[in-house]
Amino acid sequence: MHIPPLPISSLPQFLHFHSIALNGISPVHLGGAPIDLGVALTFTSAHDPTKPLLRVSPTLVLSHATIEAASKSDRHLHDALSAAGALAHNPRIAAMIFLLLRMSTAAGLVAGERDAWCEYTQYLPRTIPLPTTWTATELALLPGTSLSAAIAAKSRTLAAEFSTFRAATAELAWAQKAWWDDDGLTLENWVYADSVYRSRSLELPGHGAALVPILDFANHAEAGRASAYFAVEGEDVVLRLRPGMECTSGDEVCIDYSDSAKSAAEFVFAYGFIPEGMGGAGGMLLPLQCSEDDPLARAKEMVWAPASPRGVKISETTGEDKVQWESEWAYLAVTNEEDGLEFQLLQMNDGGRKLQVLLDGEELDLVARPRRVQELLKGKEMCEIFELRVVATVKAAVEDALSRLLGGRHALEEEEGVECRPQMWSVGTRLRELEETLLLKAAETLAEEESALLEHPKVQEYLSQQQQSQSPEPHPQRDLQSADAMDADGEIDLS
Repeated sequence: MHIPPLPISSLPQFLHFHSIALNGISPVHLGGAPIDLGVALTFTSAHDPTKPLLRVSPTLVLSHATIEAASKSDRHLHDALSAAGALAHNPRIAAMIFLLLRMSTAAGLVAGERDAWCEYTQYLPRTIPLPTTWTATELALLPGTSLSAAIAAKSRTLAAEFSTFRAATAELAWAQKAWWDDDGLTLENWVYADSVYRSRSLELPGHGAALVPILDFANHAEAGRASAYFAVEGEDVVLRLRPGMECTSGDEVCIDYSDSAKSAAEFVFAYGFIPEGMGGAGGMLLPLQCSEDDPLARAKEMVWAPASPRGVKISETTGEDKVQWESEWAYLAVTNEEDGLEFQLLQMNDGGRKLQVLLDGEELDLVARPRRVQELLKGKEMCEIFELRVVATVKAAVEDALSRLLGGRHALEEEEGVECRPQMWSVGTRLRELEETLLLKAAETLAEEESALLEHPKVQEYLSQQQQSQSPEPHPQRDLQSADAMDADGEIDLS
Protein backbone atom coordinates (compact mmCIF):
# COMPACT_ATOMS: atom_id res chain seq x y z
CA MET A 1 0.00 0.00 0.00
CA HIS A 2 1.51 3.30 -1.08
CA ILE A 3 0.29 6.25 0.97
CA PRO A 4 1.28 9.50 -0.76
CA PRO A 5 3.06 11.65 1.88
CA LEU A 6 2.16 15.26 2.50
CA PRO A 7 4.93 17.76 3.35
CA ILE A 8 4.97 19.28 6.81
CA SER A 9 4.98 22.67 5.10
CA SER A 10 1.32 22.09 4.17
CA LEU A 11 0.23 21.53 7.79
CA PRO A 12 -0.95 25.15 8.28
CA GLN A 13 -3.75 24.51 5.78
CA PHE A 14 -4.70 21.32 7.62
CA LEU A 15 -4.76 23.18 10.93
CA HIS A 16 -6.89 26.01 9.52
CA PHE A 17 -9.39 23.75 7.80
CA HIS A 18 -9.94 21.60 10.91
CA SER A 19 -9.89 24.49 13.42
CA ILE A 20 -6.83 23.30 15.34
CA ALA A 21 -5.44 26.28 17.27
CA LEU A 22 -1.70 26.71 17.94
CA ASN A 23 -0.37 29.32 20.34
CA GLY A 24 3.37 30.03 20.02
CA ILE A 25 4.31 26.53 18.87
CA SER A 26 4.76 24.84 15.49
CA PRO A 27 5.40 21.33 14.11
CA VAL A 28 8.98 21.11 12.83
CA HIS A 29 11.04 18.21 11.50
CA LEU A 30 13.90 17.82 14.00
CA GLY A 31 15.41 14.56 12.75
CA GLY A 32 18.67 13.70 14.48
CA ALA A 33 21.13 10.81 14.70
CA PRO A 34 21.30 8.12 15.80
CA ILE A 35 17.85 8.74 17.32
CA ASP A 36 15.52 10.35 14.80
CA LEU A 37 13.15 12.69 16.65
CA GLY A 38 11.00 13.01 13.53
CA VAL A 39 8.43 15.80 13.48
CA ALA A 40 8.20 17.50 16.86
CA LEU A 41 6.58 20.56 18.39
CA THR A 42 8.81 23.57 19.08
CA PHE A 43 8.28 27.03 20.52
CA THR A 44 8.31 29.70 17.84
CA SER A 45 7.43 32.95 19.57
CA ALA A 46 5.97 34.40 22.72
CA HIS A 47 2.64 32.77 23.46
CA ASP A 48 -0.48 34.11 25.09
CA PRO A 49 -0.33 32.64 28.63
CA THR A 50 -4.12 32.88 28.97
CA LYS A 51 -4.55 30.35 26.16
CA PRO A 52 -3.34 26.77 25.73
CA LEU A 53 -0.42 26.00 23.43
CA LEU A 54 -2.72 23.71 21.44
CA ARG A 55 -6.47 23.22 21.27
CA VAL A 56 -8.06 20.30 19.38
CA SER A 57 -11.76 19.68 18.87
CA PRO A 58 -13.20 16.47 20.36
CA THR A 59 -14.47 15.56 16.87
CA LEU A 60 -10.85 14.90 15.85
CA VAL A 61 -10.03 12.58 18.77
CA LEU A 62 -9.69 8.97 17.64
CA SER A 63 -10.97 6.74 20.44
CA HIS A 64 -13.07 3.60 20.70
CA ALA A 65 -16.20 5.70 21.23
CA THR A 66 -15.57 8.00 18.26
CA ILE A 67 -14.81 5.02 16.00
CA GLU A 68 -18.10 3.41 16.99
CA ALA A 69 -19.91 6.68 16.26
CA ALA A 70 -18.18 7.04 12.88
CA SER A 71 -19.19 3.51 11.86
CA LYS A 72 -22.86 4.53 11.90
CA SER A 73 -22.36 6.72 8.81
CA ASP A 74 -19.27 5.11 7.26
CA ARG A 75 -20.32 2.00 5.33
CA HIS A 76 -16.82 0.61 4.84
CA LEU A 77 -15.93 1.06 8.51
CA HIS A 78 -19.22 -0.51 9.60
CA ASP A 79 -18.68 -3.49 7.28
CA ALA A 80 -15.08 -4.05 8.40
CA LEU A 81 -15.83 -3.77 12.13
CA SER A 82 -18.89 -6.02 11.84
CA ALA A 83 -16.99 -8.65 9.87
CA ALA A 84 -14.12 -8.58 12.37
CA GLY A 85 -16.59 -9.33 15.17
CA ALA A 86 -14.99 -9.96 18.55
CA LEU A 87 -11.59 -9.02 17.16
CA ALA A 88 -12.74 -5.40 16.79
CA HIS A 89 -13.94 -5.26 20.41
CA ASN A 90 -10.30 -4.61 21.24
CA PRO A 91 -9.87 -0.78 21.12
CA ARG A 92 -6.42 -1.14 19.58
CA ILE A 93 -7.65 -3.29 16.73
CA ALA A 94 -10.71 -1.10 16.13
CA ALA A 95 -8.37 1.89 15.79
CA MET A 96 -6.08 -0.08 13.47
CA ILE A 97 -9.02 -0.95 11.20
CA PHE A 98 -10.08 2.71 11.15
CA LEU A 99 -6.54 3.85 10.30
CA LEU A 100 -6.08 1.21 7.61
CA LEU A 101 -9.32 2.28 5.95
CA ARG A 102 -8.20 5.91 5.93
CA MET A 103 -4.78 4.91 4.60
CA SER A 104 -6.44 2.76 1.94
CA THR A 105 -8.56 5.73 0.91
CA ALA A 106 -5.50 7.98 0.72
CA ALA A 107 -3.75 5.29 -1.34
CA GLY A 108 -6.70 5.10 -3.75
CA LEU A 109 -7.58 1.50 -2.87
CA VAL A 110 -10.94 2.27 -1.27
CA ALA A 111 -13.49 4.98 -2.12
CA GLY A 112 -13.92 5.73 1.56
CA GLU A 113 -14.34 8.75 3.80
CA ARG A 114 -11.90 11.57 3.04
CA ASP A 115 -11.98 13.14 6.47
CA ALA A 116 -9.33 14.74 8.67
CA TRP A 117 -7.77 11.40 9.55
CA CYS A 118 -7.53 10.35 5.90
CA GLU A 119 -5.40 13.46 5.33
CA TYR A 120 -3.52 13.24 8.62
CA THR A 121 -2.26 9.70 7.94
CA GLN A 122 -0.31 11.24 5.07
CA TYR A 123 1.70 13.34 7.55
CA LEU A 124 2.67 10.36 9.71
CA PRO A 125 6.19 8.94 9.41
CA ARG A 126 6.49 5.97 7.06
CA THR A 127 8.88 4.23 9.45
CA ILE A 128 8.11 3.74 13.13
CA PRO A 129 11.03 2.22 15.09
CA LEU A 130 9.10 -0.24 17.28
CA PRO A 131 10.87 -3.63 17.45
CA THR A 132 7.94 -5.35 15.70
CA THR A 133 9.06 -3.45 12.58
CA TRP A 134 12.76 -4.30 12.89
CA THR A 135 14.51 -6.47 10.33
CA ALA A 136 15.78 -9.95 11.20
CA THR A 137 19.31 -8.54 11.46
CA GLU A 138 18.16 -5.84 13.87
CA LEU A 139 16.19 -8.32 15.97
CA ALA A 140 19.47 -10.23 16.40
CA LEU A 141 20.37 -7.45 18.87
CA LEU A 142 17.72 -8.65 21.31
CA PRO A 143 18.43 -12.31 22.21
CA GLY A 144 19.18 -12.56 25.92
CA THR A 145 17.30 -9.34 26.75
CA SER A 146 13.96 -9.34 28.54
CA LEU A 147 12.45 -7.97 25.33
CA SER A 148 13.31 -10.91 23.09
CA ALA A 149 10.46 -13.24 24.08
CA ALA A 150 7.96 -10.37 24.27
CA ILE A 151 8.68 -9.23 20.71
CA ALA A 152 8.46 -12.79 19.39
CA ALA A 153 5.09 -13.25 21.11
CA LYS A 154 3.81 -9.86 19.88
CA SER A 155 4.81 -10.68 16.30
CA ARG A 156 2.96 -14.00 16.49
CA THR A 157 -0.10 -12.18 17.85
CA LEU A 158 -0.04 -9.62 15.03
CA ALA A 159 0.28 -12.35 12.41
CA ALA A 160 -2.66 -14.24 13.92
CA GLU A 161 -4.77 -11.06 14.07
CA PHE A 162 -4.04 -10.25 10.43
CA SER A 163 -4.91 -13.78 9.32
CA THR A 164 -8.19 -13.65 11.26
CA PHE A 165 -9.07 -10.21 9.87
CA ARG A 166 -8.30 -11.29 6.31
CA ALA A 167 -10.49 -14.37 6.58
CA ALA A 168 -13.29 -12.38 8.25
CA THR A 169 -13.42 -9.69 5.54
CA ALA A 170 -12.85 -11.95 2.54
CA GLU A 171 -16.63 -12.09 1.90
CA LEU A 172 -16.87 -8.30 1.60
CA ALA A 173 -16.76 -7.55 -2.13
CA TRP A 174 -15.07 -4.17 -1.76
CA ALA A 175 -12.50 -5.55 0.72
CA GLN A 176 -11.69 -8.50 -1.52
CA LYS A 177 -11.09 -6.17 -4.45
CA ALA A 178 -9.21 -3.44 -2.57
CA TRP A 179 -7.19 -5.50 -0.11
CA TRP A 180 -6.94 -9.16 -0.94
CA ASP A 181 -7.02 -9.74 -4.72
CA ASP A 182 -3.68 -8.02 -5.31
CA ASP A 183 -2.34 -7.88 -1.74
CA GLY A 184 -3.31 -4.25 -1.34
CA LEU A 185 -3.25 -4.79 2.43
CA THR A 186 -0.36 -6.83 3.82
CA LEU A 187 0.90 -8.02 7.18
CA GLU A 188 3.47 -5.23 6.99
CA ASN A 189 0.62 -2.68 6.78
CA TRP A 190 -1.10 -4.33 9.74
CA VAL A 191 2.09 -4.14 11.82
CA TYR A 192 2.53 -0.49 10.78
CA ALA A 193 -1.00 0.42 11.93
CA ASP A 194 -0.34 -1.31 15.25
CA SER A 195 2.92 0.65 15.61
CA VAL A 196 1.16 3.95 14.89
CA TYR A 197 -1.47 3.26 17.53
CA ARG A 198 0.82 1.97 20.26
CA SER A 199 3.53 4.62 19.86
CA ARG A 200 1.25 7.65 19.42
CA SER A 201 -1.81 6.98 21.60
CA LEU A 202 -2.23 8.64 25.00
CA GLU A 203 -4.47 7.92 27.96
CA LEU A 204 -6.94 10.76 27.65
CA PRO A 205 -9.37 11.57 30.49
CA GLY A 206 -12.89 10.65 29.42
CA HIS A 207 -11.69 8.87 26.27
CA GLY A 208 -9.29 6.15 27.35
CA ALA A 209 -6.48 5.35 24.93
CA ALA A 210 -6.80 7.81 22.05
CA LEU A 211 -4.96 9.44 19.18
CA VAL A 212 -5.02 13.23 18.92
CA PRO A 213 -3.67 14.90 15.76
CA ILE A 214 -0.77 17.33 16.27
CA LEU A 215 -0.59 16.49 20.01
CA ASP A 216 0.94 13.16 18.96
CA PHE A 217 3.93 15.08 17.54
CA ALA A 218 5.01 15.98 21.09
CA ASN A 219 8.00 13.90 22.17
CA HIS A 220 8.59 12.46 25.63
CA ALA A 221 10.63 13.92 28.46
CA GLU A 222 10.83 12.84 32.09
CA ALA A 223 8.40 14.57 34.44
CA GLY A 224 10.98 17.09 35.65
CA ARG A 225 12.02 18.04 32.12
CA ALA A 226 8.64 18.00 30.37
CA SER A 227 7.72 21.56 29.46
CA ALA A 228 4.01 20.94 28.84
CA TYR A 229 1.09 18.74 29.83
CA PHE A 230 -2.11 17.69 28.07
CA ALA A 231 -5.63 17.74 29.49
CA VAL A 232 -9.30 17.84 28.55
CA GLU A 233 -10.96 21.20 29.14
CA GLY A 234 -14.67 21.25 28.49
CA GLU A 235 -14.68 18.85 25.56
CA ASP A 236 -11.52 20.10 23.84
CA VAL A 237 -8.11 18.50 24.20
CA VAL A 238 -5.49 21.09 25.16
CA LEU A 239 -1.75 21.31 25.62
CA ARG A 240 -0.55 23.79 28.25
CA LEU A 241 2.81 25.04 29.45
CA ARG A 242 3.73 23.68 32.87
CA PRO A 243 3.73 26.31 35.66
CA GLY A 244 7.15 27.79 36.21
CA MET A 245 8.51 26.55 32.89
CA GLU A 246 10.38 29.03 30.73
CA CYS A 247 10.76 28.59 27.00
CA THR A 248 12.53 30.32 24.17
CA SER A 249 12.10 30.14 20.43
CA GLY A 250 13.42 26.83 19.06
CA ASP A 251 13.00 24.88 22.33
CA GLU A 252 11.19 21.59 21.93
CA VAL A 253 7.79 21.13 23.55
CA CYS A 254 7.87 17.81 25.41
CA ILE A 255 5.31 15.99 27.52
CA ASP A 256 5.62 13.18 30.04
CA TYR A 257 4.01 10.05 28.62
CA SER A 258 3.13 9.16 32.24
CA ASP A 259 5.37 6.12 31.97
CA SER A 260 7.87 7.07 34.67
CA ALA A 261 7.65 3.57 36.14
CA LYS A 262 8.35 1.84 32.83
CA SER A 263 11.55 -0.09 32.38
CA ALA A 264 13.94 0.46 29.49
CA ALA A 265 12.59 -2.68 27.79
CA GLU A 266 9.01 -1.44 28.13
CA PHE A 267 9.94 1.90 26.58
CA VAL A 268 11.57 0.15 23.62
CA PHE A 269 8.57 -2.16 23.24
CA ALA A 270 6.00 0.66 23.25
CA TYR A 271 7.89 3.57 21.69
CA GLY A 272 11.10 2.30 20.12
CA PHE A 273 13.47 4.39 22.25
CA ILE A 274 15.02 4.63 25.71
CA PRO A 275 14.65 8.03 27.42
CA GLU A 276 17.87 10.01 27.31
CA GLY A 277 17.91 10.59 31.07
CA MET A 278 17.33 6.93 31.95
CA GLY A 279 20.48 5.80 33.74
CA GLY A 280 19.53 2.16 34.26
CA ALA A 281 17.34 -0.63 32.96
CA GLY A 282 14.71 0.26 35.56
CA GLY A 283 13.60 -3.34 35.93
CA MET A 284 13.24 -6.73 34.31
CA LEU A 285 10.77 -9.58 34.50
CA LEU A 286 12.53 -12.94 34.31
CA PRO A 287 10.71 -16.24 33.77
CA LEU A 288 10.92 -18.64 36.70
CA GLN A 289 10.35 -22.34 36.21
CA CYS A 290 9.65 -25.10 38.67
CA SER A 291 12.31 -27.73 39.12
CA GLU A 292 12.54 -30.01 36.07
CA ASP A 293 11.73 -33.04 38.23
CA ASP A 294 8.81 -31.37 40.01
CA PRO A 295 5.76 -33.65 39.53
CA LEU A 296 3.49 -30.85 40.79
CA ALA A 297 4.73 -28.27 38.27
CA ARG A 298 1.70 -28.56 35.99
CA ALA A 299 -0.71 -28.34 38.93
CA LYS A 300 1.02 -25.24 40.28
CA GLU A 301 0.75 -23.53 36.91
CA MET A 302 -2.95 -24.36 36.65
CA VAL A 303 -3.90 -22.83 40.00
CA TRP A 304 -1.69 -19.76 39.68
CA ALA A 305 -3.19 -16.29 39.26
CA PRO A 306 -3.37 -15.37 35.56
CA ALA A 307 -2.61 -11.71 36.29
CA SER A 308 0.43 -12.50 38.44
CA PRO A 309 3.54 -13.45 36.44
CA ARG A 310 5.25 -16.79 36.82
CA GLY A 311 8.54 -15.04 37.19
CA VAL A 312 10.62 -12.66 39.24
CA LYS A 313 10.60 -8.87 39.00
CA ILE A 314 14.03 -7.28 39.33
CA SER A 315 14.10 -3.53 39.96
CA GLU A 316 16.73 -0.95 40.81
CA THR A 317 17.06 2.49 42.34
CA THR A 318 19.19 4.93 40.38
CA GLY A 319 22.57 5.47 42.02
CA GLU A 320 22.38 2.39 44.26
CA ASP A 321 24.35 -0.84 43.79
CA LYS A 322 21.78 -3.13 45.35
CA VAL A 323 18.60 -4.16 43.60
CA GLN A 324 15.19 -5.32 44.78
CA TRP A 325 13.40 -8.44 43.64
CA GLU A 326 9.90 -9.76 44.10
CA SER A 327 8.29 -13.08 43.20
CA GLU A 328 5.09 -14.40 44.71
CA TRP A 329 5.25 -17.33 42.30
CA ALA A 330 8.68 -18.47 43.55
CA TYR A 331 7.24 -19.42 46.95
CA LEU A 332 4.74 -21.80 45.36
CA ALA A 333 7.36 -23.09 42.92
CA VAL A 334 9.67 -24.28 45.75
CA THR A 335 6.97 -25.71 48.03
CA ASN A 336 6.62 -29.49 48.11
CA GLU A 337 4.02 -32.00 49.14
CA GLU A 338 6.10 -32.83 52.22
CA ASP A 339 5.82 -29.15 53.20
CA GLY A 340 2.04 -29.47 53.47
CA LEU A 341 1.13 -28.65 49.84
CA GLU A 342 -1.84 -30.62 48.52
CA PHE A 343 -3.85 -30.74 45.30
CA GLN A 344 -7.33 -32.23 45.17
CA LEU A 345 -9.83 -32.69 42.37
CA LEU A 346 -13.34 -31.65 43.35
CA GLN A 347 -16.46 -32.80 41.53
CA MET A 348 -18.69 -29.78 40.87
CA ASN A 349 -22.51 -29.73 40.81
CA ASP A 350 -22.50 -28.90 37.10
CA GLY A 351 -20.55 -32.06 36.32
CA GLY A 352 -17.20 -30.33 35.88
CA ARG A 353 -14.12 -30.61 38.02
CA LYS A 354 -12.09 -28.05 39.94
CA LEU A 355 -8.50 -28.30 41.04
CA GLN A 356 -8.18 -27.25 44.68
CA VAL A 357 -4.87 -26.33 46.31
CA LEU A 358 -4.25 -26.45 50.05
CA LEU A 359 -1.27 -25.61 52.25
CA ASP A 360 -1.29 -27.01 55.77
CA GLY A 361 -4.99 -27.75 55.32
CA GLU A 362 -5.92 -24.18 54.33
CA GLU A 363 -7.62 -23.83 50.95
CA LEU A 364 -5.82 -21.23 48.84
CA ASP A 365 -7.38 -18.86 46.34
CA LEU A 366 -4.24 -17.89 44.49
CA VAL A 367 -6.15 -15.81 41.96
CA ALA A 368 -7.41 -13.47 44.67
CA ARG A 369 -4.43 -13.80 47.04
CA PRO A 370 -1.26 -14.91 45.21
CA ARG A 371 0.84 -13.78 48.19
CA ARG A 372 -0.84 -16.22 50.58
CA VAL A 373 1.74 -19.00 50.08
CA GLN A 374 4.51 -16.60 51.00
CA GLU A 375 2.60 -15.47 54.11
CA LEU A 376 2.06 -19.03 55.31
CA LEU A 377 5.66 -20.10 54.69
CA LYS A 378 6.99 -17.08 56.59
CA GLY A 379 4.89 -18.19 59.57
CA LYS A 380 6.51 -21.62 59.70
CA GLU A 381 9.18 -22.46 62.25
CA MET A 382 11.69 -23.23 59.50
CA CYS A 383 10.81 -20.17 57.40
CA GLU A 384 14.51 -19.47 56.74
CA ILE A 385 14.78 -22.79 54.88
CA PHE A 386 11.96 -21.79 52.53
CA GLU A 387 13.53 -18.34 52.08
CA LEU A 388 16.81 -20.00 51.15
CA ARG A 389 15.05 -22.19 48.58
CA VAL A 390 13.45 -19.11 47.03
CA VAL A 391 16.65 -17.06 46.98
CA ALA A 392 18.59 -19.95 45.42
CA THR A 393 15.90 -20.42 42.76
CA VAL A 394 15.77 -16.71 41.90
CA LYS A 395 19.57 -16.50 41.87
CA ALA A 396 19.71 -19.38 39.38
CA ALA A 397 17.18 -17.60 37.13
CA VAL A 398 19.23 -14.38 37.22
CA GLU A 399 22.46 -16.25 36.45
CA ASP A 400 20.77 -18.04 33.55
CA ALA A 401 19.48 -14.73 32.14
CA LEU A 402 22.92 -13.16 32.50
CA SER A 403 24.54 -16.13 30.76
CA ARG A 404 22.12 -15.82 27.81
CA LEU A 405 22.66 -12.06 27.58
CA LEU A 406 26.45 -12.40 27.60
CA GLY A 407 26.22 -15.22 25.07
CA GLY A 408 24.22 -12.96 22.77
CA ARG A 409 26.82 -10.21 23.16
CA HIS A 410 29.66 -12.55 22.23
CA ALA A 411 27.70 -13.71 19.17
CA LEU A 412 27.26 -10.09 18.07
CA GLU A 413 30.95 -9.35 18.57
CA GLU A 414 31.87 -12.32 16.38
CA GLU A 415 29.39 -11.34 13.68
CA GLU A 416 30.95 -9.37 10.85
CA GLY A 417 29.22 -6.83 8.66
CA VAL A 418 26.04 -6.56 10.73
CA GLU A 419 23.72 -4.24 8.83
CA CYS A 420 21.43 -2.31 11.17
CA ARG A 421 19.87 1.09 10.92
CA PRO A 422 21.67 3.47 13.31
CA GLN A 423 18.67 4.03 15.58
CA MET A 424 17.95 0.31 16.00
CA TRP A 425 21.62 -0.42 16.68
CA SER A 426 21.79 2.36 19.26
CA VAL A 427 18.60 1.29 21.05
CA GLY A 428 19.37 -2.44 20.94
CA THR A 429 22.93 -2.17 22.21
CA ARG A 430 21.98 0.31 24.94
CA LEU A 431 19.22 -1.99 26.17
CA ARG A 432 21.72 -4.86 26.36
CA GLU A 433 24.18 -2.75 28.34
CA LEU A 434 21.57 -1.53 30.82
CA GLU A 435 20.12 -5.00 31.43
CA GLU A 436 23.55 -6.58 31.75
CA THR A 437 24.43 -4.06 34.46
CA LEU A 438 21.16 -4.74 36.28
CA LEU A 439 21.63 -8.52 36.17
CA LEU A 440 25.18 -8.25 37.49
CA LYS A 441 23.90 -6.18 40.41
CA ALA A 442 21.05 -8.66 40.99
CA ALA A 443 23.41 -11.64 40.99
CA GLU A 444 25.63 -9.91 43.55
CA THR A 445 22.67 -8.97 45.77
CA LEU A 446 21.23 -12.49 45.68
CA ALA A 447 24.62 -14.05 46.40
CA GLU A 448 24.88 -11.88 49.53
CA GLU A 449 21.36 -12.85 50.61
CA GLU A 450 22.12 -16.54 50.03
CA SER A 451 25.35 -16.32 52.06
CA ALA A 452 23.55 -14.58 54.92
CA LEU A 453 20.83 -17.25 55.00
CA LEU A 454 23.40 -20.05 54.94
CA GLU A 455 24.91 -18.56 58.12
CA HIS A 456 21.57 -18.49 59.92
CA PRO A 457 21.54 -20.87 62.95
CA LYS A 458 18.35 -22.64 61.84
CA VAL A 459 19.75 -23.23 58.35
CA GLN A 460 23.05 -24.44 59.82
CA GLU A 461 21.16 -26.87 62.06
CA TYR A 462 19.03 -28.08 59.14
CA LEU A 463 22.05 -28.68 56.90
CA SER A 464 23.86 -30.46 59.71
CA GLN A 465 20.90 -32.80 60.19
CA GLN A 466 20.82 -33.48 56.48
CA GLN A 467 24.47 -34.40 56.48
CA GLN A 468 24.08 -36.68 59.51
CA SER A 469 21.15 -38.50 57.95
CA GLN A 470 23.21 -38.78 54.74
CA SER A 471 20.34 -37.41 52.68
CA PRO A 472 21.02 -37.77 48.96
CA GLU A 473 19.86 -34.22 48.51
CA PRO A 474 22.68 -31.63 48.61
CA HIS A 475 20.38 -28.61 48.47
CA PRO A 476 17.56 -27.57 50.81
CA GLN A 477 15.08 -27.67 47.93
CA ARG A 478 13.63 -31.17 48.36
CA ASP A 479 12.44 -33.44 45.58
CA LEU A 480 8.74 -33.08 45.04
CA GLN A 481 6.34 -35.98 45.11
CA SER A 482 3.31 -36.81 43.01
CA ALA A 483 -0.15 -35.72 44.03
CA ASP A 484 -3.20 -37.98 43.86
CA ALA A 485 -4.69 -35.68 41.21
CA MET A 486 -1.87 -36.54 38.77
CA ASP A 487 -1.95 -39.23 36.13
CA ALA A 488 1.07 -41.31 35.16
CA ASP A 489 2.38 -38.58 32.83
CA GLY A 490 2.22 -35.80 35.38
CA GLU A 491 -0.89 -34.27 33.76
CA ILE A 492 -4.14 -33.37 35.47
CA ASP A 493 -7.39 -34.77 34.12
CA LEU A 494 -10.16 -32.19 34.45
CA SER A 495 -12.46 -33.85 31.95
